[in-house]
Amino acid sequence: MSNRILVDGEEIFIERWRYHTDKEFEFVGEILGWLGDDGSTVPSVEDRLKATYLVRRSNGCVVESTPLSHTGFQTVTLQGALTLGFTTSEYQAGLRRQMLAVEYLTSEEELAAELLPPKDGWESLLREGSDDRNEWDPLRRVPYPTEAHFERYEVIGWVDETLPEGSAMPADRLQAEFRLQDNLTGKTFGSGHHLAEIGLESLSIQDALILGFSTLEYHEALRARLLERRHLVDEADLNESRKPPPDVQSILEQEGRKCTHELDDVFRLYKRDPAREARSNPDQKEQLWIWLTRRERPHPKRVSQQDPFEQGIFGSARKR
Repeated sequence: MSNRILVDGEEIFIERWRYHTDKEFEFVGEILGWLGDDGSTVPSVEDRLKATYLVRRSNGCVVESTPLSHTGFQTVTLQGALTLGFTTSEYQAGLRRQMLAVEYLTSEEELAAELLPPKDGWESLLREGSDDRNEWDPLRRVPYPTEAHFERYEVIGWVDETLPEGSAMPADRLQAEFRLQDNLTGKTFGSGHHLAEIGLESLSIQDALILGFSTLEYHEALRARLLERRHLVDEADLNESRKPPPDVQSILEQEGRKCTHELDDVFRLYKRDPAREARSNPDQKEQLWIWLTRRERPHPKRVSQQDPFEQGIFGSARKR
């Protein structure tokens, strides 16, 4: 599904998601800051969604950006989001709006509204594409993290025992334990969980950068959580998910997270072949089901590991 909307009188074409390669993403460049009246950077602006900012391209040229109301957050890097003063919850809100509603946030007011979860089923359908309030497993619901979720505990690096000799990174970042600091007490301790269990997308922007994740990797973790209703479980899964098969991309683009809900219900609850039960796009849905089940899926009638967005990302670690 693509969408054409009017923003400030200009027609904008929006895709649900674009699967960039690292090479393609190089064009984004380095975000330098908001553009001031005198042509230099300024620390803040009145409305961040309508303002422009300066970018240094890979060839060294400094150019003025298009406002985020016209481009969305997908081409804002993790470091760029910090430079522009966006919190993790705000950054995820911008990405979430694009993936679920195929829309860009166009004002600070819309951004503030997107930070809050839907009030009822009708609003869930409008904003998320399906009503998942009755999902048993929080992992299968759309997360709406708050900044309080990220503030107390700060990632400071990997646990030394997880690092191969002479390496700064574990062999599999999603299967390794990392170290945290309690900003209230100053104590440090192990996370007690791997990112395969709690989700790369449950890290703050700063924490993800400290652990060496790229912008595209962070985006992919959030995409898998929102559209496929799961966490990425290892490095191979992360690499595969960066470029799903064309039929999978196509059906997710058309139907968003609604189609994964329907396929799960048909197979898990009624024990029938989802491809045969598909009311539309049966070939694409068969490919999607093959894609989704290449890894174990969270069951719609069972609760999986703790959900970090509801119980606090490091709830178990606090008790250690």
